[in-house]
Order: sequence, then structure tokens, then C-alpha cells
Amino acid sequence: MSNNPQTVFLTPRPGLLVLNPDTGKPLAPDGEHLVKTVYWRRRIREGAVSESKPAAAPAAPVPQPQEF
Repeated sequence: MSNNPQTVFLTPRPGLLVLNPDTGKPLAPDGEHLVKTVYWRRRIREGAVSESKPAAAPAAPVPQPQEF
């Protein structure tokens, strides 16, 4: 049995404001990585949040050579 907490990426259901009990602030609309506690398991079960994958970060722009 592992003592490592399971982390998940959670996003709130559109139109809902779901508070993070650890920070007292709303969960970001784009989602956040969080430890899957009893609180978050309940929010998943009731449909307030869903497990998802984070959006892919945009590729860094390739620097263009400068002309002198």
C-alpha cells in the first residue's frame, strides 16, 4: 500500500463555481492538479467536477534570426 497521495486534474462543470477547501478560492475554470481527497471524490460523484487531462501548452515560438 502506497502512502503517496493520488493527484488528478479536475475541471469544474461549466457554469459552476466550485470552491477549493484548502485555499478558499474557486477552482480555475481551466482546471487544476489536486490531491484526490474525500472532498474531491464527492464533487466528482455529484458531477460538480470531472477528471480530465490538462490542455496542451502551446508550443514555444521559434526565434527568428534578426537581420542587421
